Amino acid sequence: MLIDSKLKLALKKNGITQNNLCQEISMTAQGLRKAILTKTLSIGTIEKMSDVLHVPINYWFSEKSNENIGSSVKDVFQALEKIVAREMNKN
Repeated sequence: MLIDSKLKLALKKNGITQNNLCQEISMTAQGLRKAILTKTLSIGTIEKMSDVLHVPINYWFSEKSNENIGSSVKDVFQALEKIVAREMNKN
């Protein structure tokens, strides 16, 4: 999922408009749009967006939409459990 799609989803979930976000991160809407389209968002801007929208930084870079952020943690634990079970069965 592209950053602009993830941004729309995070804005909707938090009930924040893009203009409100831009005010919080000290950017214009046009500046944010240009940075997204040209893939020139700074890590500082991404950190600010994450703080305002209550998402982890990796939200912007992962393939999944992370509609339920907690599910990504759950997926990691389930994968670890499978690996441990497989290793225990080898012994």
